[in-house]
Amino acid sequence: MGRLTSEQTDAFLDEAHRAIVATIYPDGCPHLSTVWYRWDGAFWIATNRTTVKYRNLLRDPRITVLVDAPPRETSVVGYGRIEEIARDDAAWEGALAIVSRYVANAEAYLEARRDDPRVLLRVKPDKLVTWTPD
Repeated sequence: MGRLTSEQTDAFLDEAHRAIVATIYPDGCPHLSTVWYRWDGAFWIATNRTTVKYRNLLRDPRITVLVDAPPRETSVVGYGRIEEIARDDAAWEGALAIVSRYVANAEAYLEARRDDPRVLLRVKPDKLVTWTPD
């Protein structure tokens, strides 16, 4: 297996893959969930404050983000800590930037969820690990 260059990593993460995030339950067991994201040198994730992942992150901000493309055997893993950027209406633009990567009418998609207790999170990885076949 080979490694991606930083340019290849950015190009790969700019594609609309889903990510799997790992957070930590109070008992130390990992919790995995699938999320949409946006990448600009950091992972941006929008979620609800009612989710298990968010409650786990409030207690322990460490997170692992895996973006995988199985048919290509290419993956990127980022290890870091979350930073809460915005909540509710203040998180709208950030959520819109994420959702628009995956949904044709992102505004309608979010409007139907306008009253959700939304939060916008940023993960600037302390470490990135990449692999791809040579």
